[in-house]
Amino acid sequence: ARITLLILTLFFCYAWRCLEGWDPENAELLKRNNKPKKSFIHDIAVAIVVADKSMTIQDVNEATSTVFGWTREELIGQNVTMLMPESLRKNHQNYINYFLQTRKAGIIGNTRGRNIPGVHKDGSELHLIINISMSGEDQKNNPLFTALFQDVSQQVKAQEAEKQKQKEMFQILENQQNLLQHLHAPVCIANDAMVIQKVNIACCITFGYAEDDLVGQNVKVLMFKEDSDAHDERVNRYKTTGEKRVIGKSRTITGRTKHGSKLHLILNMAESRDASGTQYVAIFHDMTEVFEQEEKKKKEMAELLHQQETLLQHLHAPVCIATDQLQITKVNEACCHTFGYREDELLGQNVKILMFQDDADAHDARVQRYKDTGVKKVIGKSRTITGKTKQGSKLDLILNMAESKDASGTKYIAIFHDMTNQGGAA
Repeated sequence: ARITLLILTLFFCYAWRCLEGWDPENAELLKRNNKPKKSFIHDIAVAIVVADKSMTIQDVNEATSTVFGWTREELIGQNVTMLMPESLRKNHQNYINYFLQTRKAGIIGNTRGRNIPGVHKDGSELHLIINISMSGEDQKNNPLFTALFQDVSQQVKAQEAEKQKQKEMFQILENQQNLLQHLHAPVCIANDAMVIQKVNIACCITFGYAEDDLVGQNVKVLMFKEDSDAHDERVNRYKTTGEKRVIGKSRTITGRTKHGSKLHLILNMAESRDASGTQYVAIFHDMTEVFEQEEKKKKEMAELLHQQETLLQHLHAPVCIATDQLQITKVNEACCHTFGYREDELLGQNVKILMFQDDADAHDARVQRYKDTGVKKVIGKSRTITGKTKQGSKLDLILNMAESKDASGTKYIAIFHDMTNQGGAA
């Protein structure tokens, strides 16, 4: 910005000397005639103010009005100190007089520019970079000064906002450090290279390490080999693509204790950036006990299902098991024998394949009524029905229907007693 201002200053000084017949009297005459002579300075985006040795404004460009909020008419004839805060106005004329006497560069003639505060028409503060030079003389040989103002208010505000943000972030991190040690969940903080920087007490207890054993180690010390390889792949993919498949999401992982035992964990991973660089915060939820209980339940359920399967096949009565949508999932040999089907012909079919149309329609109505009202008129009770074999023959049956619910959903179990060869149902 300062180099730009310097170039503009030199350019302006040269061009100003090339203007023909300009002096304050002509400017005033043009102003009265309402036919101002527009010079090239009005096309420059940087605010430019031309003043005489008494610092009375002689001309400004349109950018000046944009920066300071005053119109050109309001500025011409006023002292330039109206654009300064009160604290700078008192000594401003002294700087000008000193320069005129000594010609030593201070604020005036300083090619590097200087940061100063300014004042907008509405009273708000502006952050400016100013370059002042003596740009020539009017026709009465009075020196003229040109000031170029670069408005950097937005940049300064952004820098101040960033500083405040960093300050707040530092405070947050400090609070997080205090919170870290009081969390019951294991927490591990690592840098961008995945080297552990900090762990809390819960992390040490869960993984069986002392804090000194973990700090400075790669996070892979907490993983088994296959998981550590996958971890490297995920981290590298994130750094390359920015795609967050792990950051900000929960996932189940297998952890490794100091003694080599397995831990079943839910990992929540977050990313934090501050002046020191990138940090990754991993919060673990140890689900090992819950996982072991679930595994135990699965084994018990598998054993129970195996027992049921064995019992089912040894029952002499036909048995049919169907889903909530009444699709057949299992039948025993007695069922196949009674209805004349092979097992694969029944699996996946609606139970209505075992009924005549009238009974099938009535059956649908009963099941739907049970789903709507919860009133059991069929479930848990015996009733006489007419079954249909593969060849279309009638079967006189007594149906006992039960309901079973587990993790896979609702199941209906139908047990039939074939009364066909016994002269009908009693």
